[in-house]
Amino acid sequence: EDPAISRKRKKYRNNRRIKYTEGWVEFANKKVAKRVASALNNTPIGGKKRDYYSQDIWNMKYLSKFKWHHLTERIAYESNVRQQKIRNEMTEAKREATFYLNKAGQSKALAAMKRKRTAKGEQFETSNRKRVFRQRDLVTKD
Repeated sequence: EDPAISRKRKKYRNNRRIKYTEGWVEFANKKVAKRVASALNNTPIGGKKRDYYSQDIWNMKYLSKFKWHHLTERIAYESNVRQQKIRNEMTEAKREATFYLNKAGQSKALAAMKRKRTAKGEQFETSNRKRVFRQRDLVTKD
C-alpha cells in the first residue's frame, strides 16, 4: 500500500491494519504454479467469519515468461525513480530559497542606499531609472 494512502487511512479511520495491494509467489514447479493460480483465482480467502480478510477474494494470475529478477528490477527502478523525484524537489526548494535570500539581501541593500541618500538630501529612484546605451552608426555598403 502507498505510504500516503496508509497515513490518510490511519488518520481518518479506525482501521490501522495493513492493506495489501499486491504480492508475488514463486514456485519451483511451473505446473504447480499454473494449477494453484487457476484453482485460487476468484475464490474467497476464507477463514473464520470474524477474520479481517475472510471476505476478500484471491486475484491470482500465472505470469508466463516472468522471472523473479524482473520483479526485483522493477522494485529497484521504482525506488530509484522515487529517490530521484525527491532529489529534484529538494534542489528546486534550495534554488527557491537561495533566490528568496538573494532578493531579500538586495532589498535590504536598496533600503540602506535609500536611507543614506535621503539623509544627504538627495533623491533616490529605484525602478524608474532609464538605461541609455550608446549605439554605433549603421554601416552601409557603398
